[in-house]
Amino acid sequence: MNIENLKLLENNLKGPGASPQGLTMNQIMTLESLVCPTGMIFPKNLREFLYLTGLSCSHFHSGVGTQSDLGFFQQNHMNLISSAPYSFSYPNIWSFAYQVELDKFYFIDLNDTKEDPILYLTDFEKIELETGTPGEYILQSKFTLSSFIQTAINHYILHDDFYYY
Repeated sequence: MNIENLKLLENNLKGPGASPQGLTMNQIMTLESLVCPTGMIFPKNLREFLYLTGLSCSHFHSGVGTQSDLGFFQQNHMNLISSAPYSFSYPNIWSFAYQVELDKFYFIDLNDTKEDPILYLTDFEKIELETGTPGEYILQSKFTLSSFIQTAINHYILHDDFYYY
């Protein structure tokens, strides 16, 4: 796959630990058939992300690991979203467990047809307290998928801290 939009990620796949490992296009298409709405594919930037980091990426925790299914984090986050009072179609999300939390994560709505979809944030404790709205667990973040990835990478470049990559 030719990486067009996530060049910063592609150029910074390094660190003292194990480098991220990507998925093949066949593996990506299999995942699409499991979670995308019928007839749809992943947004371009998600395809690029999974191609570069889909098997393992210790920082983003968005891949599926070596399991043949969706992996623990993806499946758990889909289950949480299915019980949340919001209009996202279960299981049409892809989550990004940025801090490796089970109930605090970013995700994209796979019904969004944009190449660079908006990220949403869920925090099953904090958001309800902040908004004062009972049952409010999901907020639209200020990030798109690519800006989220670029912001995280730029943070580690600025602080010369690639330990998690």
